[in-house]
Amino acid sequence: MNQVFRPFLRHFVIVFFDYILIYSSNEEEHVTHLKQVLQLLREHTFFAKLSKCQFFQRTIEYLGHFISSNGVQADPSKVAAIVNWPIPRTLKQLRGFLGLTGCYRRFVAHYATIAAPLTELLKRDSFVWTTLAATAFTQLKKAMTDTPVLKLADFSKVFILETDASNVGIGGVMQDGYPLAYFSKKLGPRFAGASAYIREMRAIVEAVSKWRQYLLGLHFIIRTDHKSLRELLTQVIQTPEQQHFIRKLLEELRQENITCPDLRLFHEQLQQGQLDATQYTGMRKDVHQFVLACLFCQTIKYSPTAPHGLLQPLEIPERVWEDLAMDFIVGLPNSRGVTNILVVVDRFTKYAHFGALPNHYSATKVADLFSNMVIRLHAEYPKQWSKFLSWAEYHYNTSHHSAIGMTPFQAVYGRTPPSIPAYTRGATTIQAVEADLLKQDEILHHLKHNLQRAQQRMQQQANKKRRDIEFQVGELVLVKLQPYRQTTVAHRLNSKLCRRYFGPFEVLARAGPVAYTLKLPQGSRIHPTLHVSLLKPYHGSQPLTCYPLPEFSIANKPVMVPLAIIATRIHMRNSKPTRQVLVQWFISSPEDATWEDFDTFVQMYKLPNLADKACFGEGSSVSEAQEVGPIKLEPKGVQEQMRSWENGSAQDAEEAVFTEETHNAEAGDPSSSRAWENRACAKRERARPRWMREYVMRLGS
Repeated sequence: MNQVFRPFLRHFVIVFFDYILIYSSNEEEHVTHLKQVLQLLREHTFFAKLSKCQFFQRTIEYLGHFISSNGVQADPSKVAAIVNWPIPRTLKQLRGFLGLTGCYRRFVAHYATIAAPLTELLKRDSFVWTTLAATAFTQLKKAMTDTPVLKLADFSKVFILETDASNVGIGGVMQDGYPLAYFSKKLGPRFAGASAYIREMRAIVEAVSKWRQYLLGLHFIIRTDHKSLRELLTQVIQTPEQQHFIRKLLEELRQENITCPDLRLFHEQLQQGQLDATQYTGMRKDVHQFVLACLFCQTIKYSPTAPHGLLQPLEIPERVWEDLAMDFIVGLPNSRGVTNILVVVDRFTKYAHFGALPNHYSATKVADLFSNMVIRLHAEYPKQWSKFLSWAEYHYNTSHHSAIGMTPFQAVYGRTPPSIPAYTRGATTIQAVEADLLKQDEILHHLKHNLQRAQQRMQQQANKKRRDIEFQVGELVLVKLQPYRQTTVAHRLNSKLCRRYFGPFEVLARAGPVAYTLKLPQGSRIHPTLHVSLLKPYHGSQPLTCYPLPEFSIANKPVMVPLAIIATRIHMRNSKPTRQVLVQWFISSPEDATWEDFDTFVQMYKLPNLADKACFGEGSSVSEAQEVGPIKLEPKGVQEQMRSWENGSAQDAEEAVFTEETHNAEAGDPSSSRAWENRACAKRERARPRWMREYVMRLGS
């Protein structure tokens, strides 16, 4: 029905399912409105039963209320039912009574406070009828008999909100010289014990949220009996509770910004009465395209779709111990000076070797252990090299040579070298040799078949949560890069709002089934060939500005570079004051600046002189943000520190991160506490468990 009466809704018609209310200023206008409504019903082949219709009424009952030119009042029959309601003997009867009175709570001032003893009985195993409940029951009945007639809202007048709070509940009334509606809400245990300032502040915020649809875009007045709140617009906002309620209040009153020129023009014409909303055809599509092409949204928002790129399993090896896989098991209890295990697995037969490694091992030690574990068993014996010299010569002469662009064999004989064929049935006359070779070929064939089936199962399961996507050469894509584990960027409360994508960049070529080469800026430290899971299609035309890649990176991960200090403050963390600075980062706008701990920031980026330039509020444990500049940071010192991390002395960066994790662990950050424990275990020998000590003692005895 809303769709049918859309041209007339809230002009002179209100529809609730099949209840149609037509209101007018005078009889002549009412006749015109009736004709329009009845004609619209006829066009859509709807019928109204005459016995259920009322015409030309001065007062009419609509959804449990009586509406007249004087305003809105409660249905007298419902009020009579409330007054005659017997004392509830069960929880169900009490719920029925509160449900009926709750329909008219907007007519009763301080409804929540009056009904508080009754709502307490709704808790589990709390239904005990007491004198306090009986008094509330009687007061609520009396309040229902004295309900006023509420006026309809007149938007040409200034609305006035009066709010109040107690240790039981909060409430308010909206009026324009005459009551329009009442509001009340019971306080929970947390806010019931809060200060009067917080309770009064919450009453204002809840009242504005309740009547937000009446207040948006209009000037209105808030009245409160709390002196401190009267100076709310001029006082310093210090406590977290103040910041929370002020932010919520502003969010309730904030209107959506319209930045699209076409939508802005449409909005202005609609406000001035020059255009009807029904004349904008395809508005949903235009809004969708505008939001989809927003560069800021594309680089900030996460992708709700499945990861791009199907699983690409490795090729199945042809021979035993030809294709190997390696991994390390680390962090074990110290056993005779070793704490790690090197695992080497043949990918064809799944045969494995295990070797022990000390805590501090190098590439040379790993290579030596690999030689002792694998090469001595599955490679040629070094002292018998003379037996295989001819095979080494054949391998060299049949291998591709980069200088001549072909194999030496082909350069001499003018043809490709012959291949060594696999064994075929009947190639030997010795029955025992043929049986052994055929059995070996049968085992290898069966092994390949099993590996192929396992790969197919793994590929099928993995691709259930992945999405196949392809990009064309010349298409624009956004690049997803996870930031380096950098202290000042990693630990942030609003990390979900950090930038996830950079670009857009052009696709130059396809480097494989799931990899593409991009046209990155000259001098970029990021490898241009990226997996498809790190790419996202860009929507919209080529933007005038893009989000370039950071200048510095570690392990193909970008490192954020600070540009300037904008403001300072003292922030409370775990009841301790912490100095913080508002940092603007390179290639980011001032609106994207973030608050960072001052001491950690100075140590991280080697900025000892910054303490002389940044000023913090003195005389109080908490201070509001103070603009200090901006203070331009020394680019030379910061860049040298970035390059020291980038060039391999990541020891300094790791130590700086570890220092921050230590600070956060002391402050109660559980994730940082785990990092402290992992780092500490790497530097000291772990104590053996009791069961291990007893087991060793029994062996020794």
